[in-house]
Amino acid sequence: MVTGYTTRYSNYLHIKSIATLGKLRWFFLSVAQSLSLLLGCLLPLSHSLSAQTADHVDSYDVVSIRVHDPADNTSMYLKQTPTGFESRNESVTLLLIRAKLGACDQVTGIPDWAMHTAYDVIAKMTDSTLPSDDKQRAVLLLRLLQDRFGLKETDEAYQGDGLILSAPQADKKLMAAQAKMEASVQGTSGKPQEGTLQTLSTTSGNTLLIATKVHLSNLAHTIAGALHEKVVDGTQLPGLYSFQIEWSSDALLEDNPDAKFPDLRSVIHSELGLTLVKGKTTLIRCAVKEIHKPDAN
Repeated sequence: MVTGYTTRYSNYLHIKSIATLGKLRWFFLSVAQSLSLLLGCLLPLSHSLSAQTADHVDSYDVVSIRVHDPADNTSMYLKQTPTGFESRNESVTLLLIRAKLGACDQVTGIPDWAMHTAYDVIAKMTDSTLPSDDKQRAVLLLRLLQDRFGLKETDEAYQGDGLILSAPQADKKLMAAQAKMEASVQGTSGKPQEGTLQTLSTTSGNTLLIATKVHLSNLAHTIAGALHEKVVDGTQLPGLYSFQIEWSSDALLEDNPDAKFPDLRSVIHSELGLTLVKGKTTLIRCAVKEIHKPDAN
């Protein structure tokens, strides 16, 4: 009796399991068919989105590059605009250093024309939102050099001597310099654009620096260019600052020791509370492998 019942019950379970498997098989087939239909609808959309992403490359889509007119005495500068940037009287080498945010301490493999030919560049983005971050804008500038000048370069790190910009007395003096500058432009129509740092030559042969809401790292890059030495921002001050300073070049001071304005090191200390200290630092060599003159436009 037990055996027969067990056998019949086993057969019943076997038949039921077959039926259950059949239902499960039908269920999974139905799900698979539904997924197939769903994927069939989604795949074209996915391909379309992928194509859009592949076609969209963050770069300036309107670029004008012209050789700077030697008769134009405009001082070299680069200023950000709402849709891009505008630079005047700057060499490709300087633009490369700007694209590296001043981290390019030495440029090798650069031809003579890239160091001494000055360009006027206007770049705009029309269909995309221009990033406000300095690093992202630097990437856009580097891509412009790659696209229009055929730039190919690699970065090589090495140890060397440099100057460290420190701020033992900077807080109060920077605030005082900022208040002084804001008072000088108050009520005027030609206020400097925020995020700009302009270096101008005065009629007396001095250098005038006008900074409007810039990081001190930008000042370090400018000092490096003026002193022809590596300068690292070691202030640890993350704010944006506005100030105006004027100094005499070493050559001018040699000819006129009693010049009204002292040298750059003295000015940044007396006016901004900043000092330059010698030290070892990591330097970056930008080794240019390829570059060519841009097509005129």
